[in-house]
Amino acid sequence: KGARVLELGSGPAFTAAVCARLIGEEGSLLATDGEPTSVELARENLLVSGAHPDRVGAARYWWGTPIEEIPELKGKEWDVVIAADVAYTDEVLGPLVEALRVVCSSKTTAFLCNGSRSWKRERSLRNALREHFTLSEIDTTDLTYVTEREAPGQGAGAASAEA
Repeated sequence: KGARVLELGSGPAFTAAVCARLIGEEGSLLATDGEPTSVELARENLLVSGAHPDRVGAARYWWGTPIEEIPELKGKEWDVVIAADVAYTDEVLGPLVEALRVVCSSKTTAFLCNGSRSWKRERSLRNALREHFTLSEIDTTDLTYVTEREAPGQGAGAASAEA
């Protein structure tokens, strides 16, 4: 409750909408994405989620754009930064790490939830993050989750649960 939360690469802001309910009336939240259509969907989803319109917002942030050019980010400090499933290609790793460096302070806790599509990309991301941040991993051994993968006889994209 009361946290200032920033989401990077929010897409339609489903994660941000959940966070908006958790921050309470004293907190604030900004969902960001590089795609204008996603930013518009994020705005709409945050409003229909029941979040207080004065406490939440959405803005276009293309990683690498100076935050001084983005009024919603300029001069802001964040308690929590979240990014879920945003490291999906090698080309975004550098801009993602730089975006995290720019928006995080020594008081910020960042949560990066990344589905491992490539062990090489995952290793590259961790190495790049270690240059600037202290990393801690959350043990997900006891969690059940769904991944997309080709299952025999089902074709590509079939979902299956893994423990």
